[in-house]
Amino acid sequence: MLVWWLIYWYKSKLTDGKYMKKSNKCLTMLILAFGIDSTAQAADWTPVFSQWQRDCLTPHKVQTAIEKSATAGRFVTTSVAKSAKNGVYRHLPRAYRRDLLPAYRESVVYDGTIKDRHGFVVIPLKNATFANVKIKSFAFYNNNLIRHYRLNFGKIDEPAKQRIYHAFAQDTMTNQSIDADVASVQINQSGELVVLCTVPLSG
Repeated sequence: MLVWWLIYWYKSKLTDGKYMKKSNKCLTMLILAFGIDSTAQAADWTPVFSQWQRDCLTPHKVQTAIEKSATAGRFVTTSVAKSAKNGVYRHLPRAYRRDLLPAYRESVVYDGTIKDRHGFVVIPLKNATFANVKIKSFAFYNNNLIRHYRLNFGKIDEPAKQRIYHAFAQDTMTNQSIDADVASVQINQSGELVVLCTVPLSG
């Protein structure tokens, strides 16, 4: 909005032909500067989800803040916070907030049957990357005494898949996690690469 206002101001003030060339250069530099700044705002989420390489029990503080901001009530199965539905997330660094889009609910489906209509809280991401691979969404869900986490990378090419497999110590020959206590990398029914993490909840 600010960029377009400045453009309008320049055009209204600099109508003399001898100033047009100079004003055009200024406008070009201004637009490029804003474009570079917008790109620089995208956050690298590798430090946040690298914790899953060790275990899923102690999430990064940014992940914890996202869960708190995205839900209303004590448990994640209650409801999605109104602010999160509007894409507003509090209590986490600004660089990460910019990458979070409006949250929504996703039903849990097993063998073609809906098991829980109030399932995953899904938060789509923009510009967010892990190991230089773009992240499609982050989601979480409580099922009885287990909390499920899901990092969705969407449909990606083979080199990108290998980076994710390697990052999470995944055995690409057997498609099984080498360490049962860390995240598991899988391809879902839609052909998307997802990283799953589960945490037992205290009774």
